[in-house]
Amino acid sequence: MNLTEKPICKLKILHICESYAPDYGGGAAIYTQDVCKFLAERGHEVRVLCTEKKESDSYSLRTDFVGKVRIDRVNLPYFRTNDPEGWELGITKWQKHENKISQLVNEYLTDWKPDIVNYNTSRPFGEEVFF
Repeated sequence: MNLTEKPICKLKILHICESYAPDYGGGAAIYTQDVCKFLAERGHEVRVLCTEKKESDSYSLRTDFVGKVRIDRVNLPYFRTNDPEGWELGITKWQKHENKISQLVNEYLTDWKPDIVNYNTSRPFGEEVFF
């Protein structure tokens, strides 16, 4: 099969990253955007879970689409503006934050059940979600 043919089976693919479309010139962010677009154009169901800064409740989700790619944005204004790595929070507040993100991602995965998850180590999401 060449790369332009439609797939035999349609996969559900989730990419977790810091921003989508990239809001700075990072290679991983641009790579993720290109891969998502390519996979969606081939017929796979592609979603991205990323962060954003909006005037709404922290940890709320907003959904939009970029072409055929569904983007689910978690509102994390503090992390997007002030402290992307959470260093200023201290360990107790950081652990509470990671637990909220882990619960959010677990619920997301339970509801959608993707076949493949590509986690791009988004610092505002932390590592707790792996466990």
